[in-house]
Amino acid sequence: MQQEIAGRISAKATGFPTSTTGKKGTGRHPRFNFGTAHYESLVAVPNASLPECRHGYAEAALHKDEVMPESLFSRAGSMHGHADRPREADITVVIPTHQRPELLRRALMSVLRQSYSALEVIVVSDGDDGSDAQAIVDEFRDRRLRVVPLWLRRGGAQARNIGVRMARTPWIAFLDDDDEWHPEKLARQMQATRTMQVEFPVISSQSLVQSNTRAWISPERAFQADEAISDFLFCRSRFIDGAQYMQTSSLLVPQELLLKIPFRPHLRRHQDWDWLLRAAKQPGVAFHMVAQPLSIFHVEEGRNSVGRGQDWEFSHAWATEMRHGFTPRAYSFFLATECVSRAVKSRAGWKAYAPLIRDYFLSGRPTVRSLLTLAGFLFVPPPVQTRIRRAARTRLQPSESSTENAMTPQEIGSLGSPAITTHS
Repeated sequence: MQQEIAGRISAKATGFPTSTTGKKGTGRHPRFNFGTAHYESLVAVPNASLPECRHGYAEAALHKDEVMPESLFSRAGSMHGHADRPREADITVVIPTHQRPELLRRALMSVLRQSYSALEVIVVSDGDDGSDAQAIVDEFRDRRLRVVPLWLRRGGAQARNIGVRMARTPWIAFLDDDDEWHPEKLARQMQATRTMQVEFPVISSQSLVQSNTRAWISPERAFQADEAISDFLFCRSRFIDGAQYMQTSSLLVPQELLLKIPFRPHLRRHQDWDWLLRAAKQPGVAFHMVAQPLSIFHVEEGRNSVGRGQDWEFSHAWATEMRHGFTPRAYSFFLATECVSRAVKSRAGWKAYAPLIRDYFLSGRPTVRSLLTLAGFLFVPPPVQTRIRRAARTRLQPSESSTENAMTPQEIGSLGSPAITTHS
């Protein structure tokens, strides 16, 4: 099973080809004229990736079932020419969405309240004609906003890739449609880029994670420049800790880097971790985390993912393929926390646990903490683990690193205040 899953990952999730046009069996989409610019369709062939841009415009091989009729593009006003974009823009905000207009409205409001206004926004409406998204965009009457509808559902990763290809700015910021930003998010991250003397600075921030019952800051501590990205993401200090994140909605990334290293669209899990580990191998990349919660990450506690019981198999196959991106210590932690823990929850049995434990020892570098974590997941029943974590988190006071420069209740509330300046 693991080899089969690993084969699917490798077969379906390779990098971008340099070109898919002109090859046998690949259709070319006729150019549409939208006034000042010509664009090829940005919808990719299933199981294929977007090719290189040519002539200054984005283009891709097209599947006939994914063609958006010209009338829909024209009606929605979704693909404005380059000349219609604000000339001063140097950040493109890419927002993938799928039929969640109320959440999209909230996300857009937080973007338009940014103190850093030199931006454009591309809303990628995934799997529909874009009419719902366009109706929300039209409410703001802001020429910096545009909608790109995708006829077939491509998923968040491919929607982000398409948004990156559409962008005409050197910087890309991602925002999931159910998340929000602090008004100073982009300004503080752009300020951080000026302190980094590297070719590809990747800027993130802490996030305020908000559920229906509580809110907390994650990650609890900021990433340090001298640590390996895999150690930061996966090595835990305490049993009660969860995995660390550079959450997608917190990222500010050079467009050039995202063109070199796109998201892999066919991974059903770990898309953000996958991109971070691959980006870390690119020469000239350095990570920086602003030690302030500049985004609000909305979660639903207790929600079960589809196929959660089988996630440990996919996770193990993915980690095996990405082994070069982990330090040995981080690899052992990942197997304990992401694979063994989920295998136990799905009651996979010792036939499943044994190869995971063997890989933990032979391919990783066990530490006392990861051994205790492994033992806890194997021998402490999941309901007891949950009670221990909840009790411990209730007793713990927020650390100084988590609360320093955190948003005040007034600042959080300001995300919902009417203070939007439109660009008509």
